[in-house]
Amino acid sequence: MSGMPAAVYTGDGNVAVETLPIPEPVSGEALVEVSHCGICGTDLHLVLEQYARAGSVLGHEWAGTVVAVGDNADGAWVGTRIVAQPAPACGACRACRRGRPAVCLRKPPPDHFAGRGAFCRFVVVPIARLLAVPAA
Repeated sequence: MSGMPAAVYTGDGNVAVETLPIPEPVSGEALVEVSHCGICGTDLHLVLEQYARAGSVLGHEWAGTVVAVGDNADGAWVGTRIVAQPAPACGACRACRRGRPAVCLRKPPPDHFAGRGAFCRFVVVPIARLLAVPAA
C-alpha cells in the first residue's frame, strides 16, 4: 500500500478525504494502525471556528494496534493494542512524585495545531508514549 486515506482540514471550515503517504517509524517510534478515533469538542472547534491549519489531520482521542517499530525499538510491541498519551510525564515534579503524572507540572501542553492526528489509517508515535490496552 503506497498511501492511506486521511481526513484533512483544507481550510475555511472544510474537511476532505485525501490520500497521504504512510508514515515510517524511525528509531524509538512505532507505526500504529488506528482502529478507533473519537471526534472531540476540540476537533469541532478547530474546524468550525477555523483554528486548524490547512493540511492538518486532526483527531487526538484514538486507539490502535502497533504494526511496526523503528530501528532499536522493542519488537514486542508489534501486535499490541494501544492508546497513546499526549506527552510523557517528567517523573520528578511534585505531581509526578505524588502519583499524578496526568497533571505533571513540566509536561508540555498538547499541540492540537501540529496536524498529526489520527483521522487516518496509520500514525507514528514515540514508543515512550504507548500504553498497552488490557485484553477484554
